[in-house]
Amino acid sequence: MNLPIIELGETRFSLFDCAAMVAGTRHVCLSPAARARITRSRVIVERYAAGDEPIYGLNTGLGGNLAHRLSPSEISAFQAQLVRGRCIGVGEPLPLETCRAALLARIVSAATGTSGLSQGSVDLLVAMFNAGVTPIIPARGSISSADLGLSAHIGAVAIGRGRAWFGGDALSGIEALARAGLKPVDLAPKDGLALCNNPVPSVGHGVMTLANLADTLLLASAVAAMACEGYGANPQIFDARLHDARPAPGQQQAAGLFRSLLAGSSLHEQPRNIQDAISFRTLAPVMGAAFAAFGTARDCVEIELNGMADSPLVLLEDGVMLSSPSFHTAAMALAFDTLAISLS
Repeated sequence: MNLPIIELGETRFSLFDCAAMVAGTRHVCLSPAARARITRSRVIVERYAAGDEPIYGLNTGLGGNLAHRLSPSEISAFQAQLVRGRCIGVGEPLPLETCRAALLARIVSAATGTSGLSQGSVDLLVAMFNAGVTPIIPARGSISSADLGLSAHIGAVAIGRGRAWFGGDALSGIEALARAGLKPVDLAPKDGLALCNNPVPSVGHGVMTLANLADTLLLASAVAAMACEGYGANPQIFDARLHDARPAPGQQQAAGLFRSLLAGSSLHEQPRNIQDAISFRTLAPVMGAAFAAFGTARDCVEIELNGMADSPLVLLEDGVMLSSPSFHTAAMALAFDTLAISLS
């Protein structure tokens, strides 16, 4: 069967693009330009790996072992050790679709070339996604910042460890790869850190949550409009002039949606009340706040989905590697807290 192929590396992804690819049967591949960027990136990584300048996680230890320097001959073995040592987490796993979205998010970011992942590692991730090998990622676990401990479960499957779903079964990573006709990758310098030090579990969770929530918000609006019909509410409360006078975030959008939902209603002919109960009168401000919170969370997720958050980050134009703070997604966390409050 010939499946549609989506070329990664040149197009900005929306969360709905990502969710559709996770739920659908489309395959992905890297564009020629993405492959060229990955090649350029590896030249930079290999130069630093062979040099004397300390680069975090490449030729140094991690955390409290930062001062420990690795010799060039130790770097590759350290990458696999790094993945094994940070593969933490407890409790039930994240849903399969969320884990699949996290894997896709790692591929999308790797296609920029700034992660420093080797071509062999990226090719295996692409092959895993296309074959349906999905790393099982625990829902709970942290080393106090970002998703390093959870992202490591993606790297664990890539090296033949961890666990993964394949064909509806939860298997060991090595068995899932074997059933799909794939082999574990030998990690090159920086590969282990690049497979861990990124926020893709949060991105995958955000993608699937918002994709599902979009339908829920529309359904809630339709139910509210039906409630207006049943109650005999006064639709003048959605008059555009009222909401233009105080354009709180999302309020005009919500009022416009209710006007569309109630277009042609008999409520416009004989409004029942001069002023309805407050739960009806405040539909536009309340739903509007939820719409605005959704928009903020969507923007944050799409920044992370299309962003370059690895640390160290490979800056292709300048040919350097610099430590980055962008693995820490404070803005996205706060946006989802606000969204949760608005939904309540």
